[in-house]
Amino acid sequence: EQLNKQRRALMFYLDLSMRLQRTLVLPRARLLRRAPPGSVGVQTSGAKYVRWGEIFNLTHLRRLHPVVELESFLDSLAPGQQIDALVELGQHGCVPTGAVRVELNGVRRVPVAETLCAPGLQHDLHTLGGMPQRVLAFSGVTDQLPQARAITLRPNVHFVQATYQAASQFVESTFGAAPFLAIHWRRTDFLLVRRSHPGVLQSASALTAHVRRVQSATGIRRVYLATDSDDQAELDQVERAIDPVRHSRTDSAASLLARAQLANVEIAICGMASRFLGTRTSSYTLAILEERSAIFGHATDTSEEMQVEPPPAPEAALIPSRDVSEAPPASPAVTVGRTGMFLVFDVSPLEQLNKQRRALMFYLDLSMRLQRTLVLPRARLLRRAPPGSVGVQTSGAKYVRWGEIFNLTHLRRLHPVVELESFLDSLAPGQQIDALVELGQHGCVPTGAVRVELNGVRRVPVAETLCAPGLQHDLHTLGGMPQRVLAFSGVTDQLPQARAITLRPNVHFVQATYQAASQFVESTFGAAPFLAIHWRRTDF
Repeated sequence: EQLNKQRRALMFYLDLSMRLQRTLVLPRARLLRRAPPGSVGVQTSGAKYVRWGEIFNLTHLRRLHPVVELESFLDSLAPGQQIDALVELGQHGCVPTGAVRVELNGVRRVPVAETLCAPGLQHDLHTLGGMPQRVLAFSGVTDQLPQARAITLRPNVHFVQATYQAASQFVESTFGAAPFLAIHWRRTDFLLVRRSHPGVLQSASALTAHVRRVQSATGIRRVYLATDSDDQAELDQVERAIDPVRHSRTDSAASLLARAQLANVEIAICGMASRFLGTRTSSYTLAILEERSAIFGHATDTSEEMQVEPPPAPEAALIPSRDVSEAPPASPAVTVGRTGMFLVFDVSPLEQLNKQRRALMFYLDLSMRLQRTLVLPRARLLRRAPPGSVGVQTSGAKYVRWGEIFNLTHLRRLHPVVELESFLDSLAPGQQIDALVELGQHGCVPTGAVRVELNGVRRVPVAETLCAPGLQHDLHTLGGMPQRVLAFSGVTDQLPQARAITLRPNVHFVQATYQAASQFVESTFGAAPFLAIHWRRTDF
Protein backbone atom coordinates (compact mmCIF):
# COMPACT_ATOMS: atom_id res chain seq x y z
CA GLU A 1 0.00 0.00 0.00
CA GLN A 2 1.15 3.53 -0.84
CA LEU A 3 1.59 6.10 1.91
CA ASN A 4 -1.92 7.60 1.72
CA LYS A 5 -3.48 4.17 2.14
CA GLN A 6 -1.15 3.49 5.06
CA ARG A 7 -2.51 6.65 6.68
CA ARG A 8 -6.05 5.44 5.99
CA ALA A 9 -5.19 2.17 7.74
CA LEU A 10 -3.82 4.19 10.66
CA MET A 11 -7.24 5.87 10.98
CA PHE A 12 -8.93 2.45 11.18
CA TYR A 13 -6.61 1.12 13.88
CA LEU A 14 -6.61 4.43 15.75
CA ASP A 15 -10.39 4.12 15.98
CA LEU A 16 -10.11 0.45 16.98
CA SER A 17 -7.50 1.14 19.67
CA MET A 18 -9.69 3.91 21.11
CA ARG A 19 -12.66 1.54 21.29
CA LEU A 20 -10.55 -1.19 22.91
CA GLN A 21 -8.73 1.28 25.17
CA ARG A 22 -5.32 0.05 24.05
CA THR A 23 -2.25 2.13 23.27
CA LEU A 24 -1.69 2.16 19.51
CA VAL A 25 1.73 1.04 18.27
CA LEU A 26 2.53 2.85 15.02
CA PRO A 27 4.35 0.86 12.34
CA ARG A 28 7.03 2.61 10.39
CA ALA A 29 5.81 4.21 7.17
CA ARG A 30 6.85 2.09 4.19
CA LEU A 31 7.91 4.25 1.24
CA LEU A 32 7.73 2.57 -2.17
CA ARG A 33 8.81 3.51 -5.67
CA ARG A 34 6.29 3.53 -8.48
CA ALA A 35 6.60 0.73 -11.01
CA PRO A 36 8.35 1.70 -14.29
CA PRO A 37 6.29 3.54 -16.95
CA GLY A 38 3.76 1.25 -18.60
CA SER A 39 3.54 -0.97 -15.51
CA VAL A 40 1.02 -1.01 -12.70
CA GLY A 41 1.53 -0.75 -8.96
CA VAL A 42 4.70 -0.25 -6.95
CA GLN A 43 8.13 -1.79 -6.49
CA THR A 44 8.37 -3.54 -3.12
CA SER A 45 12.08 -4.15 -3.49
CA GLY A 46 14.13 -1.28 -2.13
CA ALA A 47 11.31 -0.06 0.14
CA LYS A 48 12.45 2.46 2.74
CA TYR A 49 11.03 2.51 6.25
CA VAL A 50 10.82 5.77 8.21
CA ARG A 51 9.39 6.51 11.61
CA TRP A 52 5.83 7.78 11.47
CA GLY A 53 6.92 10.92 13.32
CA GLU A 54 9.18 11.94 10.42
CA ILE A 55 6.08 12.55 8.30
CA PHE A 56 3.18 13.04 10.71
CA ASN A 57 2.87 15.14 13.85
CA LEU A 58 2.71 12.76 16.80
CA THR A 59 2.21 15.54 19.33
CA HIS A 60 -1.22 16.28 17.84
CA LEU A 61 -2.08 12.60 17.63
CA ARG A 62 -1.11 11.91 21.23
CA ARG A 63 -3.50 14.57 22.44
CA LEU A 64 -6.30 12.38 21.13
CA HIS A 65 -4.99 8.95 22.13
CA PRO A 66 -1.75 7.37 23.41
CA VAL A 67 0.52 6.12 20.61
CA VAL A 68 4.07 4.80 20.51
CA GLU A 69 6.27 4.10 17.49
CA LEU A 70 7.10 0.46 16.78
CA GLU A 71 10.86 0.76 17.22
CA SER A 72 10.42 2.46 20.61
CA PHE A 73 7.87 -0.16 21.63
CA LEU A 74 10.14 -3.07 20.70
CA ASP A 75 13.07 -1.43 22.52
CA SER A 76 10.89 -1.17 25.64
CA LEU A 77 10.12 -4.89 25.82
CA ALA A 78 11.75 -6.53 28.82
CA PRO A 79 13.48 -9.91 28.40
CA GLY A 80 10.80 -12.53 27.90
CA GLN A 81 8.16 -10.03 26.78
CA GLN A 82 6.76 -10.44 23.28
CA ILE A 83 3.74 -9.92 21.01
CA ASP A 84 1.19 -12.21 22.62
CA ALA A 85 -0.92 -12.79 19.51
CA LEU A 86 -0.30 -11.89 15.86
CA VAL A 87 -3.52 -11.99 13.80
CA GLU A 88 -2.90 -12.69 10.12
CA LEU A 89 -5.62 -10.98 8.05
CA GLY A 90 -4.58 -12.33 4.64
CA GLN A 91 -7.06 -14.71 3.04
CA HIS A 92 -4.51 -17.28 1.84
CA GLY A 93 -1.40 -19.05 3.05
CA CYS A 94 -1.83 -18.48 6.78
CA VAL A 95 -0.81 -21.32 9.11
CA PRO A 96 -1.46 -20.94 12.88
CA THR A 97 1.71 -21.37 14.94
CA GLY A 98 2.93 -21.33 18.49
CA ALA A 99 5.95 -19.32 19.61
CA VAL A 100 7.89 -18.05 16.64
CA ARG A 101 9.96 -15.10 15.45
CA VAL A 102 8.60 -13.18 12.48
CA GLU A 103 9.38 -10.23 10.26
CA LEU A 104 7.01 -7.39 11.14
CA ASN A 105 7.03 -4.02 9.36
CA GLY A 106 10.52 -4.78 8.03
CA VAL A 107 11.87 -5.62 11.49
CA ARG A 108 13.25 -9.15 11.62
CA ARG A 109 12.96 -11.76 14.36
CA VAL A 110 10.18 -10.09 16.34
CA PRO A 111 9.11 -12.55 19.11
CA VAL A 112 5.49 -13.72 18.90
CA ALA A 113 3.77 -16.13 21.31
CA GLU A 114 1.25 -17.35 18.72
CA THR A 115 -0.11 -16.48 15.29
CA LEU A 116 -3.83 -16.66 14.53
CA CYS A 117 -5.47 -16.93 11.12
CA ALA A 118 -8.59 -14.80 11.60
CA PRO A 119 -9.59 -12.58 8.66
CA GLY A 120 -12.36 -10.24 9.85
CA LEU A 121 -11.41 -10.36 13.53
CA GLN A 122 -10.57 -6.65 13.39
CA HIS A 123 -14.30 -5.95 12.96
CA ASP A 124 -15.42 -8.14 15.90
CA LEU A 125 -15.34 -5.72 18.83
CA HIS A 126 -17.06 -8.16 21.19
CA THR A 127 -14.41 -10.86 20.72
CA LEU A 128 -11.51 -8.39 20.69
CA GLY A 129 -12.76 -6.73 23.87
CA GLY A 130 -12.59 -10.06 25.67
CA MET A 131 -9.10 -11.06 24.52
CA PRO A 132 -6.69 -11.07 27.48
CA GLN A 133 -3.46 -10.74 25.50
CA ARG A 134 -1.40 -7.72 26.60
CA VAL A 135 0.05 -7.12 23.11
CA LEU A 136 -2.23 -7.83 20.17
CA ALA A 137 -0.97 -7.33 16.60
CA PHE A 138 -2.54 -7.42 13.12
CA SER A 139 -0.62 -8.18 9.92
CA GLY A 140 -1.64 -7.92 6.26
CA VAL A 141 -3.78 -4.86 6.97
CA THR A 142 -5.75 -3.17 4.18
CA ASP A 143 -8.58 -1.69 6.28
CA GLN A 144 -9.97 1.79 5.79
CA LEU A 145 -12.30 3.59 8.17
CA PRO A 146 -15.67 4.73 6.77
CA GLN A 147 -15.43 8.37 5.73
CA ALA A 148 -18.07 9.59 8.20
CA ARG A 149 -15.97 8.32 11.13
CA ALA A 150 -12.58 9.12 9.60
CA ILE A 151 -13.40 12.80 9.22
CA THR A 152 -14.02 13.10 12.99
CA LEU A 153 -10.50 11.81 13.73
CA ARG A 154 -8.69 13.52 10.85
CA PRO A 155 -8.16 16.89 12.64
CA ASN A 156 -5.73 15.05 14.93
CA VAL A 157 -3.73 13.51 12.08
CA HIS A 158 -1.50 16.36 10.88
CA PHE A 159 1.60 16.38 8.78
CA VAL A 160 4.74 17.62 10.53
CA GLN A 161 4.83 21.40 10.83
CA ALA A 162 7.58 21.71 8.20
CA THR A 163 5.11 20.44 5.57
CA TYR A 164 2.61 23.21 6.30
CA GLN A 165 5.36 25.84 6.47
CA ALA A 166 6.67 24.80 3.04
CA ALA A 167 3.16 24.80 1.58
CA SER A 168 2.32 28.17 3.11
CA GLN A 169 5.55 29.75 1.84
CA PHE A 170 4.85 28.44 -1.67
CA VAL A 171 1.27 29.75 -1.68
CA GLU A 172 2.33 33.14 -0.25
CA SER A 173 5.13 33.60 -2.81
CA THR A 174 3.09 32.30 -5.77
CA PHE A 175 -0.47 33.50 -5.22
CA GLY A 176 -0.20 36.06 -2.42
CA ALA A 177 -3.72 36.80 -1.23
CA ALA A 178 -5.36 35.83 -4.53
CA PRO A 179 -7.68 32.81 -4.47
CA PHE A 180 -6.67 29.87 -6.64
CA LEU A 181 -8.06 26.63 -8.01
CA ALA A 182 -6.05 23.48 -7.26
CA ILE A 183 -6.28 20.32 -9.36
CA HIS A 184 -5.12 16.77 -8.77
CA TRP A 185 -4.89 15.09 -12.18
CA ARG A 186 -3.96 11.42 -11.81
CA ARG A 187 -2.47 9.73 -14.88
CA THR A 188 0.35 7.07 -15.29
CA ASP A 189 -0.92 3.74 -13.90
CA PHE A 190 -4.55 4.97 -13.87
CA LEU A 191 -4.35 4.99 -17.68
CA LEU A 192 -4.13 1.20 -17.43
CA VAL A 193 -6.15 0.28 -14.34
CA ARG A 194 -8.99 2.82 -14.63
CA ARG A 195 -9.56 2.97 -18.38
CA SER A 196 -12.89 1.13 -18.05
CA HIS A 197 -14.15 3.41 -15.25
CA PRO A 198 -16.35 6.23 -16.63
CA GLY A 199 -15.32 9.71 -15.55
CA VAL A 200 -12.07 8.71 -13.84
CA LEU A 201 -9.64 9.43 -16.67
CA GLN A 202 -9.68 13.02 -17.84
CA SER A 203 -7.93 13.95 -21.07
CA ALA A 204 -6.07 17.23 -21.35
CA SER A 205 -9.04 18.76 -23.17
CA ALA A 206 -11.49 17.40 -20.57
CA LEU A 207 -9.36 18.80 -17.76
CA THR A 208 -9.34 22.17 -19.49
CA ALA A 209 -13.13 22.10 -19.84
CA HIS A 210 -13.53 21.33 -16.12
CA VAL A 211 -11.21 24.19 -15.20
CA ARG A 212 -13.01 26.68 -17.43
CA ARG A 213 -16.36 25.60 -16.01
CA VAL A 214 -15.17 26.36 -12.46
CA GLN A 215 -13.48 29.59 -13.54
CA SER A 216 -16.65 30.75 -15.26
CA ALA A 217 -18.74 30.01 -12.15
CA THR A 218 -16.35 31.51 -9.60
CA GLY A 219 -14.18 34.07 -11.38
CA ILE A 220 -11.03 32.39 -10.07
CA ARG A 221 -8.21 32.71 -12.58
CA ARG A 222 -5.08 31.28 -10.94
CA VAL A 223 -4.57 27.50 -11.15
CA TYR A 224 -2.30 25.07 -9.32
CA LEU A 225 -1.74 21.62 -10.84
CA ALA A 226 -0.60 18.51 -8.98
CA THR A 227 -0.12 15.62 -11.40
CA ASP A 228 1.94 12.49 -11.95
CA SER A 229 1.66 12.80 -15.74
CA ASP A 230 4.88 12.04 -17.59
CA ASP A 231 3.39 12.73 -21.04
CA GLN A 232 5.05 15.96 -22.11
CA ALA A 233 2.68 16.47 -25.04
CA GLU A 234 -0.44 16.50 -22.84
CA LEU A 235 1.33 18.61 -20.22
CA ASP A 236 2.18 21.16 -22.94
CA GLN A 237 -1.46 21.17 -24.03
CA VAL A 238 -2.63 21.89 -20.49
CA GLU A 239 0.06 24.53 -20.07
CA ARG A 240 -1.10 26.39 -23.19
CA ALA A 241 -4.77 26.16 -22.20
CA ILE A 242 -4.87 27.07 -18.50
CA ASP A 243 -1.30 28.18 -17.62
CA PRO A 244 -1.16 26.32 -14.31
CA VAL A 245 1.48 26.75 -11.63
CA ARG A 246 3.31 23.59 -10.53
CA HIS A 247 5.66 22.89 -7.66
CA SER A 248 9.24 22.14 -8.63
CA ARG A 249 9.62 18.38 -8.96
CA THR A 250 12.11 16.27 -7.04
CA ASP A 251 14.96 14.71 -8.95
CA SER A 252 14.29 11.13 -10.03
CA ALA A 253 17.23 10.11 -7.88
CA ALA A 254 15.87 11.91 -4.80
CA SER A 255 15.30 9.86 -1.68
CA LEU A 256 11.95 8.22 -1.16
CA LEU A 257 11.48 10.37 1.94
CA ALA A 258 12.06 13.59 -0.04
CA ARG A 259 9.52 12.44 -2.63
CA ALA A 260 6.98 11.61 0.08
CA GLN A 261 7.53 14.97 1.76
CA LEU A 262 6.93 16.80 -1.53
CA ALA A 263 3.74 14.81 -2.11
CA ASN A 264 2.52 15.89 1.32
CA VAL A 265 3.41 19.54 0.62
CA GLU A 266 1.26 19.32 -2.52
CA ILE A 267 -1.62 17.87 -0.47
CA ALA A 268 -1.34 20.86 1.86
CA ILE A 269 -1.19 23.34 -1.06
CA CYS A 270 -4.35 21.80 -2.53
CA GLY A 271 -5.84 21.93 0.96
CA MET A 272 -5.29 25.70 1.07
CA ALA A 273 -6.87 26.40 -2.33
CA SER A 274 -10.14 28.28 -2.65
CA ARG A 275 -11.52 25.53 -4.89
CA PHE A 276 -10.38 22.01 -5.72
CA LEU A 277 -10.89 19.52 -8.56
CA GLY A 278 -9.77 15.94 -7.93
CA THR A 279 -9.59 12.54 -9.59
CA ARG A 280 -12.25 9.97 -8.73
CA THR A 281 -11.14 6.77 -6.94
CA SER A 282 -7.71 8.26 -6.12
CA SER A 283 -6.53 7.90 -2.53
CA TYR A 284 -4.41 11.03 -3.08
CA THR A 285 -7.51 13.05 -3.97
CA LEU A 286 -9.24 11.56 -0.93
CA ALA A 287 -6.35 12.72 1.26
CA ILE A 288 -6.72 16.24 -0.17
CA LEU A 289 -10.48 16.26 0.43
CA GLU A 290 -9.93 15.26 4.06
CA GLU A 291 -7.19 17.86 4.47
CA ARG A 292 -9.42 20.60 3.09
CA SER A 293 -12.32 19.73 5.36
CA ALA A 294 -10.63 18.63 8.59
CA ILE A 295 -7.48 20.79 8.66
CA PHE A 296 -8.33 23.92 6.64
CA GLY A 297 -12.07 24.11 7.31
CA HIS A 298 -13.27 24.44 3.70
CA ALA A 299 -16.94 23.79 3.00
CA THR A 300 -17.60 20.56 1.11
CA ASP A 301 -19.06 22.45 -1.86
CA THR A 302 -15.65 24.03 -2.57
CA SER A 303 -14.31 20.65 -3.71
CA GLU A 304 -15.40 18.13 -6.32
CA GLU A 305 -14.14 15.08 -8.15
CA MET A 306 -14.13 15.43 -11.91
CA GLN A 307 -16.84 13.32 -13.54
CA VAL A 308 -17.69 12.52 -17.15
CA GLU A 309 -16.08 14.96 -19.56
CA PRO A 310 -18.09 18.20 -19.69
CA PRO A 311 -19.11 19.70 -23.02
CA PRO A 312 -16.44 22.03 -24.41
CA ALA A 313 -16.92 25.67 -23.54
CA PRO A 314 -17.79 27.94 -26.47
CA GLU A 315 -14.70 29.62 -27.84
CA ALA A 316 -15.92 33.09 -26.93
CA ALA A 317 -16.17 32.07 -23.30
CA LEU A 318 -12.64 30.69 -23.02
CA ILE A 319 -10.51 32.32 -20.37
CA PRO A 320 -7.10 33.19 -21.78
CA SER A 321 -3.80 32.31 -20.19
CA ARG A 322 -2.47 34.65 -17.56
CA ASP A 323 -0.74 37.75 -18.91
CA VAL A 324 1.25 40.01 -16.62
CA SER A 325 -0.01 43.00 -18.53
CA GLU A 326 -3.63 42.20 -17.69
CA ALA A 327 -5.62 43.48 -14.76
CA PRO A 328 -5.56 41.22 -11.65
CA PRO A 329 -7.52 37.95 -11.95
CA ALA A 330 -11.25 38.25 -11.35
CA SER A 331 -11.72 35.98 -8.34
CA PRO A 332 -14.91 36.21 -6.24
CA ALA A 333 -13.02 38.31 -3.68
CA VAL A 334 -11.55 40.57 -6.35
CA THR A 335 -14.95 40.86 -8.04
CA VAL A 336 -16.41 42.21 -4.79
CA GLY A 337 -13.43 44.53 -4.43
CA ARG A 338 -13.95 45.93 -7.91
CA THR A 339 -17.48 47.07 -7.08
CA GLY A 340 -15.87 49.94 -5.17
CA MET A 341 -18.39 49.55 -2.34
CA PHE A 342 -16.98 49.56 1.20
CA LEU A 343 -18.21 48.76 4.70
CA VAL A 344 -16.41 50.43 7.63
CA PHE A 345 -16.99 49.71 11.31
CA ASP A 346 -15.61 50.93 14.62
CA VAL A 347 -16.17 49.03 17.85
CA SER A 348 -17.35 50.73 21.04
CA PRO A 349 -14.32 52.13 22.93
CA LEU A 350 -15.00 49.93 25.97
CA GLU A 351 -14.70 46.55 24.22
CA GLN A 352 -11.68 44.36 24.88
CA LEU A 353 -9.75 42.69 22.04
CA ASN A 354 -11.71 39.42 21.95
CA LYS A 355 -15.00 41.32 21.66
CA GLN A 356 -13.47 43.41 18.90
CA ARG A 357 -12.71 40.17 17.07
CA ARG A 358 -16.30 39.01 17.64
CA ALA A 359 -17.50 42.29 16.13
CA LEU A 360 -15.20 41.67 13.15
CA MET A 361 -16.98 38.34 12.59
CA PHE A 362 -20.35 40.12 12.51
CA TYR A 363 -19.25 42.76 10.00
CA LEU A 364 -17.32 40.23 7.94
CA ASP A 365 -20.56 38.30 7.54
CA LEU A 366 -22.48 41.51 6.78
CA SER A 367 -19.95 42.69 4.19
CA MET A 368 -20.11 39.27 2.48
CA ARG A 369 -23.90 39.48 2.28
CA LEU A 370 -23.78 43.05 0.95
CA GLN A 371 -20.83 42.33 -1.38
CA ARG A 372 -18.82 45.20 0.00
CA THR A 373 -15.12 45.29 0.79
CA LEU A 374 -14.66 45.25 4.57
CA VAL A 375 -12.53 48.03 6.04
CA LEU A 376 -10.82 46.79 9.21
CA PRO A 377 -10.48 49.26 12.08
CA ARG A 378 -7.27 49.25 14.03
CA ALA A 379 -7.35 47.00 17.09
CA ARG A 380 -7.77 49.09 20.23
CA LEU A 381 -5.65 47.78 23.12
CA LEU A 382 -6.85 48.84 26.57
CA ARG A 383 -5.48 48.58 30.09
CA ARG A 384 -7.51 46.92 32.78
CA ALA A 385 -8.98 49.25 35.41
CA PRO A 386 -7.05 49.35 38.74
CA PRO A 387 -7.69 46.54 41.27
CA GLY A 388 -11.08 46.90 42.90
CA SER A 389 -12.49 48.69 39.85
CA VAL A 390 -14.52 47.34 36.96
CA GLY A 391 -13.92 47.58 33.22
CA VAL A 392 -11.05 49.15 31.33
CA GLN A 393 -9.17 52.43 31.08
CA THR A 394 -9.97 54.17 27.80
CA SER A 395 -7.30 56.79 28.35
CA GLY A 396 -3.95 55.72 26.99
CA ALA A 397 -5.46 53.21 24.57
CA LYS A 398 -3.02 51.98 21.96
CA TYR A 399 -4.10 51.34 18.37
CA VAL A 400 -2.38 48.73 16.20
CA ARG A 401 -3.10 47.55 12.69
CA TRP A 402 -5.27 44.44 12.59
CA GLY A 403 -2.57 42.68 10.61
CA GLU A 404 -0.13 42.96 13.53
CA ILE A 405 -2.28 40.48 15.47
CA PHE A 406 -4.35 38.57 12.90
CA ASN A 407 -3.37 36.93 9.62
CA LEU A 408 -4.89 38.98 6.81
CA THR A 409 -3.68 36.64 4.07
CA HIS A 410 -5.99 33.90 5.34
CA LEU A 411 -8.86 36.36 5.73
CA ARG A 412 -8.45 37.77 2.23
CA ARG A 413 -8.86 34.31 0.72
CA LEU A 414 -12.42 34.41 2.01
CA HIS A 415 -13.36 38.05 1.34
CA PRO A 416 -11.66 41.34 0.36
CA VAL A 417 -10.52 43.40 3.34
CA VAL A 418 -8.41 46.52 3.68
CA GLU A 419 -7.06 48.15 6.83
CA LEU A 420 -8.51 51.52 7.82
CA GLU A 421 -5.28 53.50 7.49
CA SER A 422 -4.64 52.13 4.00
CA PHE A 423 -8.26 52.84 3.03
CA LEU A 424 -8.13 56.45 4.23
CA ASP A 425 -4.79 56.96 2.45
CA SER A 426 -6.41 55.72 -0.78
CA LEU A 427 -9.21 58.31 -0.76
CA ALA A 428 -8.87 60.81 -3.54
CA PRO A 429 -9.44 64.53 -2.82
CA GLY A 430 -13.15 65.05 -2.29
CA GLN A 431 -13.84 61.40 -1.43
CA GLN A 432 -15.23 60.65 2.01
CA ILE A 433 -17.35 58.31 4.08
CA ASP A 434 -20.75 58.78 2.52
CA ALA A 435 -22.82 57.79 5.56
CA LEU A 436 -21.79 57.14 9.18
CA VAL A 437 -24.45 55.19 11.09
CA GLU A 438 -24.33 55.79 14.85
CA LEU A 439 -25.52 52.68 16.68
CA GLY A 440 -25.43 54.12 20.20
CA GLN A 441 -28.81 54.46 21.89
CA HIS A 442 -28.23 57.94 23.35
CA GLY A 443 -26.78 61.27 22.37
CA CYS A 444 -26.84 60.88 18.60
CA VAL A 445 -27.69 63.93 16.50
CA PRO A 446 -28.02 63.56 12.70
CA THR A 447 -25.72 65.91 10.79
CA GLY A 448 -24.72 66.85 7.31
CA ALA A 449 -21.09 67.07 6.18
CA VAL A 450 -18.76 66.92 9.16
CA ARG A 451 -15.35 65.68 10.24
CA VAL A 452 -15.33 63.09 13.01
CA GLU A 453 -12.95 60.98 15.07
CA LEU A 454 -13.21 57.37 13.92
CA ASN A 455 -11.19 54.55 15.48
CA GLY A 456 -8.82 57.09 17.00
CA VAL A 457 -8.22 58.83 13.66
CA ARG A 458 -9.18 62.52 13.83
CA ARG A 459 -10.95 64.65 11.24
CA VAL A 460 -12.24 61.84 9.03
CA PRO A 461 -14.55 63.42 6.39
CA VAL A 462 -18.17 62.23 6.52
CA ALA A 463 -20.97 63.36 4.18
CA GLU A 464 -23.74 62.67 6.74
CA THR A 465 -24.33 60.93 10.04
CA LEU A 466 -27.43 58.85 10.65
CA CYS A 467 -28.93 57.80 13.99
CA ALA A 468 -30.21 54.30 13.23
CA PRO A 469 -29.72 51.69 15.96
CA GLY A 470 -30.60 48.29 14.50
CA LEU A 471 -29.90 49.23 10.87
CA GLN A 472 -27.03 46.71 10.83
CA HIS A 473 -29.64 43.92 11.02
CA ASP A 474 -31.83 45.27 8.17
CA LEU A 475 -30.35 43.61 5.10
CA HIS A 476 -33.18 44.75 2.82
CA THR A 477 -32.60 48.44 3.58
CA LEU A 478 -28.81 48.12 3.60
CA GLY A 479 -28.84 46.29 0.26
CA GLY A 480 -30.62 49.23 -1.33
CA MET A 481 -28.39 51.97 0.07
CA PRO A 482 -26.40 53.58 -2.77
CA GLN A 483 -23.63 55.08 -0.64
CA ARG A 484 -20.21 53.95 -1.82
CA VAL A 485 -18.68 54.02 1.67
CA LEU A 486 -20.96 53.05 4.55
CA ALA A 487 -19.65 53.14 8.13
CA PHE A 488 -20.96 52.01 11.52
CA SER A 489 -19.82 53.48 14.84
CA GLY A 490 -20.44 52.38 18.42
CA VAL A 491 -20.45 48.74 17.40
CA THR A 492 -21.05 45.97 19.99
CA ASP A 493 -22.52 43.32 17.66
CA GLN A 494 -21.63 39.65 17.86
CA LEU A 495 -22.46 37.01 15.27
CA PRO A 496 -24.52 34.00 16.43
CA GLN A 497 -22.20 31.13 17.27
CA ALA A 498 -23.61 28.79 14.61
CA ARG A 499 -22.64 31.25 11.86
CA ALA A 500 -19.43 32.48 13.50
CA ILE A 501 -17.99 28.98 13.64
CA THR A 502 -18.25 28.68 9.83
CA LEU A 503 -16.14 31.83 9.35
CA ARG A 504 -13.70 31.29 12.20
CA PRO A 505 -11.30 29.01 10.23
CA ASN A 506 -10.41 32.09 8.16
CA VAL A 507 -9.69 34.32 11.17
CA HIS A 508 -6.23 33.22 12.29
CA PHE A 509 -3.71 34.83 14.56
CA VAL A 510 -0.39 35.72 12.93
CA GLN A 511 1.86 32.68 12.52
CA ALA A 512 4.24 33.84 15.25
CA THR A 513 1.45 33.34 17.80
CA TYR A 514 1.03 29.68 16.88
CA GLN A 515 4.78 29.13 16.77
CA ALA A 516 5.19 30.56 20.29
CA ALA A 517 2.30 28.44 21.60
CA SER A 518 3.62 25.31 19.92
CA GLN A 519 7.13 25.83 21.30
CA PHE A 520 5.74 26.32 24.80
CA VAL A 521 3.63 23.17 24.64
CA GLU A 522 6.47 21.11 23.19
CA SER A 523 8.97 22.27 25.82
CA THR A 524 6.51 22.05 28.73
CA PHE A 525 4.39 18.96 28.03
CA GLY A 526 6.19 17.21 25.18
CA ALA A 527 3.81 14.58 23.85
CA ALA A 528 1.83 14.27 27.10
CA PRO A 529 -1.84 15.28 26.99
CA PHE A 530 -2.73 18.18 29.26
CA LEU A 531 -5.80 19.91 30.63
CA ALA A 532 -6.04 23.67 30.02
CA ILE A 533 -8.10 25.96 32.27
CA HIS A 534 -9.16 29.58 31.93
CA TRP A 535 -9.98 30.93 35.41
CA ARG A 536 -11.34 34.49 35.21
CA ARG A 537 -11.19 36.58 38.39
CA THR A 538 -10.41 40.32 39.06
CA ASP A 539 -13.33 42.40 37.76
CA PHE A 540 -15.56 39.31 37.52
